[in-house]
Amino acid sequence: FSTVGSTPFAPGARHDQSLEQLNSIRNTFTHFTPKGWALELAGLPGICLDTIGLMRFLGITSTAILWHRPAHRTRAEKALRRLEKTLKGLAA
Repeated sequence: FSTVGSTPFAPGARHDQSLEQLNSIRNTFTHFTPKGWALELAGLPGICLDTIGLMRFLGITSTAILWHRPAHRTRAEKALRRLEKTLKGLAA
């Protein structure tokens, strides 16, 4: 993990809460015990939108990831933009 030439990630006001909520959902799903369980759409797109900033920072802005092929980085950037557009549509 290299951060040479990169600044630290500057989280927004909601990043900590969103990542904690996402981790809680992941833990509930991963350590599944028989019970009734459902996710509602309200709130989830916002949580995921908050994490896109971190994904973009780690994968695109910082030097944390070494892309061996520029085309892979381009694909990742496009995928993040598409995901962000889709999530914004769901959040509206």
